[in-house]
Amino acid sequence: FVNGLSMSSAGSFHCIHAAGMAAVSFEKCDISAENAAVCLVSGLFTSCCMYGCCIHDGSRQGILIAAHAKATLVRNAIHSHLGEGVRVQEEGSAILKSNVIRLNLRGVSVNDSSATLLSNNIHSNKTVGVAVKGEKSVHVLMKDNTLTDLVMINGRAEATLEDNNFGSDSGEIKGLDNSRGRFNVLVGDTGTDVTLRGGNGVVLFCDGATGRQCS
Repeated sequence: FVNGLSMSSAGSFHCIHAAGMAAVSFEKCDISAENAAVCLVSGLFTSCCMYGCCIHDGSRQGILIAAHAKATLVRNAIHSHLGEGVRVQEEGSAILKSNVIRLNLRGVSVNDSSATLLSNNIHSNKTVGVAVKGEKSVHVLMKDNTLTDLVMINGRAEATLEDNNFGSDSGEIKGLDNSRGRFNVLVGDTGTDVTLRGGNGVVLFCDGATGRQCS
């Protein structure tokens, strides 16, 4: 358990690298890295919990969860990364709750993995707020999040979006415009399956994707 430290790595080293069935926990730390993902969590039975930390200015991802590892991220500020703020890949899994994720290339990416996003504020990322994709088992739940950035769901992903708010603090609904109007969630590819419950997002289905709107 690590509390209240400021840490930064130079060269191509991660500031935090959890592997080999390690179980680590960080609280109220300030963490950055010059030339790598700031935090790498990798390997079966490896887990990481981060609470109230500031993870910033990584030259790649802020937090990379890979190879069956697990992470729980609560009330962190995750910003200013040249890659994703959080990336989950290679059948990793993550729970993200009440984080502020901003000013990254992408906010959150989930590839061939599972993730639960609850009550996060995801805004001002350069390309996409949340990107979900994969050809294996991809399960994502997004509930009660506030987003101003686009959500993209592709591949053979299964996703549930419930009571999310696509708007700024002023109440303005953000999104992209095309010939069909403005949309916040883009669902593409045959085999993509999305369930929608509540919220104010506008979804564009294309390329054989399926979905359902539930009350």
